[in-house]
Amino acid sequence: MFRTYSILFFDIKLLLRQSNRTQPFLRDKILIIVNLKTLIMKKIGILILSFLLFISCSNDDSKEVKPLSASEYYGKWVQFVDSKFADDPSSKQFSYLFNKDNTFVKTRVYDNKTTTLSGTFEIVTNNDITQFILTYSEYNMIISSCSGGGLKESLTLEKSNYLNDDARACDRRYTFKKEK
Repeated sequence: MFRTYSILFFDIKLLLRQSNRTQPFLRDKILIIVNLKTLIMKKIGILILSFLLFISCSNDDSKEVKPLSASEYYGKWVQFVDSKFADDPSSKQFSYLFNKDNTFVKTRVYDNKTTTLSGTFEIVTNNDITQFILTYSEYNMIISSCSGGGLKESLTLEKSNYLNDDARACDRRYTFKKEK
């Protein structure tokens, strides 16, 4: 399409030179063709710019996640996995219940057995990173800690409003979602 216009433009330049010498009435017709070509090119340019502007401004802000307020931290958080792992019975075995008096209960339901642990927690925020630091009252194997044998566990609140187990450094990758 642009190649045709450049050939047309070259032919018009040639005709203009010839028309100045021999036929002045052709010059007006050639100028109309040149003006028409310019108008078409401007419209094509405006269409391209409009399309680019439309694409660049079509950001869907509805996908942005509103961060949880401190009062929304309390309540039940359940283990969350991608849909491809949803049928695995171990993928939904843990949950936490955070109470307003800074106590918590961790529950594990697996193989028709329920295990509960409790303790206290504090919420620490540094450099826009919010962590839940849990302290258990007694040791149990379901405490998710890389140090082994400790009574502390930590979870980090991601920008997507999911709690991630900080023991992922030692292959325990658990994610929790606030239950509504």
